[in-house]
Amino acid sequence: MKKVTNRLLSGLLLSSGLMAGTAVAEPVEFKVLADWGSGYNAQLKLTNETDKPMTDWRVSFDFDGDVKNLYSGRMVSNNNGHFVFEGSSWNKTIKPGKSVILGWNGSKGGVSRKLNNVEFEGTDITVPTGPYFIGYDLQADWGRGYVASISVSNNGEEDMNGWELSFDYPYPITHIYNGKIVSHEGDRYTIEGVDDGADLHAQEASVFVIRGNVGGLTEQPANIEFKY
Repeated sequence: MKKVTNRLLSGLLLSSGLMAGTAVAEPVEFKVLADWGSGYNAQLKLTNETDKPMTDWRVSFDFDGDVKNLYSGRMVSNNNGHFVFEGSSWNKTIKPGKSVILGWNGSKGGVSRKLNNVEFEGTDITVPTGPYFIGYDLQADWGRGYVASISVSNNGEEDMNGWELSFDYPYPITHIYNGKIVSHEGDRYTIEGVDDGADLHAQEASVFVIRGNVGGLTEQPANIEFKY
């Protein structure tokens, strides 16, 4: 069984290279557009300041908020608050001097007004080894319980048979659908697929739903480890 750990390799920081008195947009501009305590809206503007097109760009950063719905981009990974985004099919290339704008919202307010450890490059920011993507979505939280979904996508060309997903999650999982809890020690869960979802063929995804008897969730799965 292969073991793939969700670690990010360092990319190259695209510096602005501004001269005194030159009014040029920053390559990465982040704004919190609204924050009402129980949620927020944010915007990220990315500008290509080079003289060559940025193809298959990626941006990575540390951020203390959750990201529920991302617009005009795709979340490649979230490793305990370190995010990697890339473009959608129609904006994967940024021409010289041009910009793209990403927007997203979250279910937790009081977020930082700045991003940390920002890296923005064409193809130099890499993603976890292995062609997979783990997604998480808190679908409902009514104070005394929650429902969330976790997706496992095989974005590669080889089958992923007998996969297992391990992660830290500080909330009880009392029910799981379309998946099986293999082990649970403290906050650490290991889950595997069942029936048709036990093997992920190339370009396939499996989604399982979890439920718990607590509310007020603010944390997402962290320290993700994927085996197949």
